[in-house]
Amino acid sequence: MHPNFHADPMGSDPCRPCSVSEYDKGAKRVIGAGRHLTFAELDDELAKWVREQRAGKKKVSRRILKQEALKMFVAEAEEEKNSKLWIVQAWDDLPKEIVEKSFKVCGVTNALDGSEDGIIHCFKKDGPVPSGRAKLCLAREEKEMAMFFQEIDLGEEEENDMSDSDVSIEC
Repeated sequence: MHPNFHADPMGSDPCRPCSVSEYDKGAKRVIGAGRHLTFAELDDELAKWVREQRAGKKKVSRRILKQEALKMFVAEAEEEKNSKLWIVQAWDDLPKEIVEKSFKVCGVTNALDGSEDGIIHCFKKDGPVPSGRAKLCLAREEKEMAMFFQEIDLGEEEENDMSDSDVSIEC
């Protein structure tokens, strides 16, 4: 039997075309009308707007719906752009000292000599890595020792290069 035809439950003509409402009674609708929703929030807002328009007995055509969708989409883009601008302005309004301190507390811009290691939040006694300050100090000392030995090795190589030269020695 063709999908647009269905037997009338009352037993009349089985080949009579059914109306859309009769055809849809048993069918389940797919969310989003079978398409992937790219802008789900926009879709929800448009559906809400359509319900409001219909509740107010106002006409809703495809053209009007498209215009409203464009308005909403542009407004959403402007709102996002404005929020980014607000964040930049708020950042600029912060005193420089607060920004510097926050970076130091996180260990991002501390002095390399270890003089500001006590400021780092996670190295405090109740912080997540209380032994971190000692480990950082040890790593710093090991690096200094490695650099010291590297300098000694370079100095010895230079001395050896000087003694191996082809410079003639006069007696």
